[in-house]
Parts: sequence; structure tokens; C-alpha cells
Amino acid sequence: MLVNHYYLTNKIELQQKWTKLYAGSNRNVFLDWRWMDAWLNTVPINPIILEATYQEECVGLGLMCSKTQRICFGLMSIKQLWLHKCGNEKLDQMWIEHNDFLLHSQYEKETRVAFINHIKNTFAAWDEFYLGMSSKSIVNAFESVLGKPRVVITASDFEVDLNSIDNIESYLGLLSKNTRSQIVRSKKLLSKEGDINLRLAQTEQDKNVFFTELCKLHQKKWRHTATGSGFDNRVFVEFHKQIIFGDIDNRYSGIYSLEINDKPLAFIYLLKNHDSWYFYLSGMETHSDNKIKIGLLTHTLLIQLALNNGIKTYSFLAGDARYKKSMSNNSDGIQELVCYLKPSKLNYFLQKLRHLKSLLPLQHISRE
Repeated sequence: MLVNHYYLTNKIELQQKWTKLYAGSNRNVFLDWRWMDAWLNTVPINPIILEATYQEECVGLGLMCSKTQRICFGLMSIKQLWLHKCGNEKLDQMWIEHNDFLLHSQYEKETRVAFINHIKNTFAAWDEFYLGMSSKSIVNAFESVLGKPRVVITASDFEVDLNSIDNIESYLGLLSKNTRSQIVRSKKLLSKEGDINLRLAQTEQDKNVFFTELCKLHQKKWRHTATGSGFDNRVFVEFHKQIIFGDIDNRYSGIYSLEINDKPLAFIYLLKNHDSWYFYLSGMETHSDNKIKIGLLTHTLLIQLALNNGIKTYSFLAGDARYKKSMSNNSDGIQELVCYLKPSKLNYFLQKLRHLKSLLPLQHISRE
């Protein structure tokens, strides 16, 4: 297997290689070309392309960004590598998850190891390599070559496995009595106010309206929190406009509105691949009746729609919100953002400094 790296000079050629390889991969929704294309179009970067070939066939691709970080009051610098991220809080607010190299499913493990060894042995100057958010199994695969990483962020990764669920009644039967009663009560109370409808933004006009209202509701909830709202970030907004408005047939994304008598109460933004739906974020009104749980009901209706469409997984993605756990039947997953350190005197010194902060809790993400 041959691995090389080079700077991006021909985006059309990269797109052709990426889309062909994606078709033979496990189709990670965050490694779809539509995500990568929006990223390349909105973020001011010229990434390093990692490419693996086997018997003259491309079996692996990855995009890395390099960054020099000044530390210790500017007296020292560390060189960082980031996979499918920039290392800049604003430019990375799109928040890729399940991050990994794009790999041909037939050669997945050996190609990943070849890439990691290439980074370790061929990239001359780096001190830190950042990976994430990624599942624990992927973090461990990198660890087998690069050593134990420093965990920067950790979060639970909740999902609903729909494979053994035939209908929405079967799903509700898997939930706790308290969660199930909240959902049933919410639907009963809300239906007294009128017709409940779940609507997908299909036309460009609908998408404009839904996107604008989603933005307002998300800003209202998150703008004045430590997390903040991505919709206050121009790069974040442009990135998602490219995804949503470029996805004419809604095969990769969808904004859904929960409506009562044609009045929207909630908007949920999903990412999609061939057999899974991923809850990315939401914007919701607060109902005057605190017994009506708009969020629980909206997700339940989307899970019902997913079942009707033969979807196998409804993922809540990373985050420790209580409702994600209460609505999931698979809560064992973990995703992490980690940093692998190249052995050096500099990193030995930095590890000693970080030890002084070792009693501080890990960061956790919070997104709806």
C-alpha cells in the first residue's frame, strides 16, 4: 500500500476521487462529499490531502490542516495537525462527529494504520495531532500507533436502533414509563389545540423560511450561554446554507417543522445517509403548558417517520442532554476529541504544566 500527502490544488479531481471512494466505504454521514465540499467552500484553508492507493486504486483519503499555536505568553510554539478540522473555534463550530479517514470498506483497518504510521513517521514537524469527535473504537485505533492521547472533550453518543422495532408503539414500549407517559400526554394535550403536522421543507422558499426561523429560535436559547449559538457565526451559517440549499432532493439533509394548525412550534435539522438519520440541531418554542414536551413529541414523530422510511438508526449524536438518554435504546457509545502527542522535550514540559490543571473537569458539549 502506497501513502502520500500533498496540498490541495485540484478540487474537481479531489471530488471525483472522494465520491468514488465514498461509494465503496461505510458511508459515514460526516465524510460525505457534501459536508466536505461545504467545508472547503466556506473555511479559508488549503488542506493537506492524505491519499492511500492499493493496486493503483484509491482506498483512503483524508484532509488535514496544520496550525502553529503560540503558548506561554508567546515564548514557545507548538505545531498541530487536525483531521477535517482547522484548530480554530469559530471555523470548527460546524462540529464534525464520527471523524475518521475516508476508507474503502474492504481495506479499512490496514489503510487507517498505514495513514497513522505515515503521520507518525513521515510528517517531519508536528507536536500534536488532534482527532475528533470520534468514537472510542477509532480513538483506540489511533492510540495503538500514536500512544495514549490526552482527552480534550468527551460526550455520550445516544441513538435509537430501529432494526428490531416494527412501529412507533413498539418503540414507545421500550421507553421508561415516565418518558412514555410524557410523550403520550404531550400529544394528547397538543391535539386539543388543533391538527398536529410534521412538515419537511422541500422547496427553496420553504427552506428559506424554516432556516430563518430555526436560526432565530436557536439564537434565542443559546446566544447568552457559554456554548453560544452557531448562527451568530457567519462561517457556520454559510456552511449550512450550502448543505441545505445545495441538497435539492433532501437526500442528505432535512429541516422539519412541528406545526399546530399550520403554526410552527419546533424545527429540527437532520443529516441523512442511506439507512440512518442524525439529529444535528433544533430550535423550539416553549409551550405555555409545561406538561407539553415539544422536543420529546417532535423526536417521536420523526422516529415514526424514520420507521416508515425503512431507516435503521436515529442518532442523537454526541451530547449529555437527559432527553437523549431517555429516548435512546443504545446508550453505550462515547465520542471524544483527543490530542496525540509526539514524544519530545517540549511535550514532556507541556505535560507537566497540564498536570497542574488535572483536577479540572473535562469539557462537555451541549447542543440541541
